[in-house]
Amino acid sequence: MAGGVGNHYAQAILDYYLGSGAPATWYAALFSVTPSDSAAGTELSGSGYARIALTNNATNFPASTVVSNVATKVTGTTITFGPASGSDWAQAIAVGLYDASTGGNLGWWGPLGTPVTVTVGQSLSVAAGSGVFTEG
Repeated sequence: MAGGVGNHYAQAILDYYLGSGAPATWYAALFSVTPSDSAAGTELSGSGYARIALTNNATNFPASTVVSNVATKVTGTTITFGPASGSDWAQAIAVGLYDASTGGNLGWWGPLGTPVTVTVGQSLSVAAGSGVFTEG
């Protein structure tokens, strides 16, 4: 028997963990290999790259909505990585949220709309509303 979670509770999960609950801070990361529910993917590295701290509040993670019967949360602010220094970064294809600035546990992840290669001197910004995370 397959199961699922209703929209109300899927939204409640998103709104608790992304916008008001624990952890107090999420750390946005970029990936050159997309993670999955069972695999970590490959996080970018290189001079100038670091995870970006996001306070877990309603400004950074506004209330979720239901889109096509899936609870959806979008980022409320622009997240800027970089600039790259010393060498180009690998092509970024996904963004994720960790509960620690290094190591830690991957919470949510999703693909970037368009893969991006960050060259020396450039930054990569994920615009408000384009970091999309789902539940259900």
